[in-house]
Amino acid sequence: MRPGPSYTAATMALQRAFESNRPSATRLFCDPYAQAFTSGALRFLARVSCLPLVGPLAPRLFDIIGGPGPRPSAVARTRLIDDIVTDAAPTVKQVVILGAGFDTRAHRLSALAGIPVFEVDHPATQAAKRSVAEGLGLSTARVTYVAVDFERQSLEQQLRTAGLGAGVPTLFIWEGVTNYLSTTAVDG
Repeated sequence: MRPGPSYTAATMALQRAFESNRPSATRLFCDPYAQAFTSGALRFLARVSCLPLVGPLAPRLFDIIGGPGPRPSAVARTRLIDDIVTDAAPTVKQVVILGAGFDTRAHRLSALAGIPVFEVDHPATQAAKRSVAEGLGLSTARVTYVAVDFERQSLEQQLRTAGLGAGVPTLFIWEGVTNYLSTTAVDG
């Protein structure tokens, strides 16, 4: 079992913070909580991206280090999934976010108000997320954190134990997880 939260979850939070720090007229979405889920050098980059004149340099530096595709892909993917969730919300009774990482849709998308959200991730990432969410004062009344090690535990069993309703219209979100798992875990 890994000792701490997912670094990928933190870099995704950074990418959402970069987009959220852009001028409101040009950004694709706003995640007001994203920066809180970063630390160290990632937090520094997120803070720099807020500054006038030098702010746009932070995402460019990230792109130089990480390559030109991950950040724009993450931003586009976030917006697309936000739109799908918003459109589907009136027809679903629960939402499951697989590999939730530091995703904040349960808190930032008004379309999810009143809809139970099950956030599934590795126990270490879940613990870090809960700590930050509590520190931000975010209500977790509608959020059920389901700690699952996809490589070692049954997702179906863990969701059932957490209270996921069977036969209830459910939206599943599985964003950027499969490339970090074995074929066996993905198939499971």
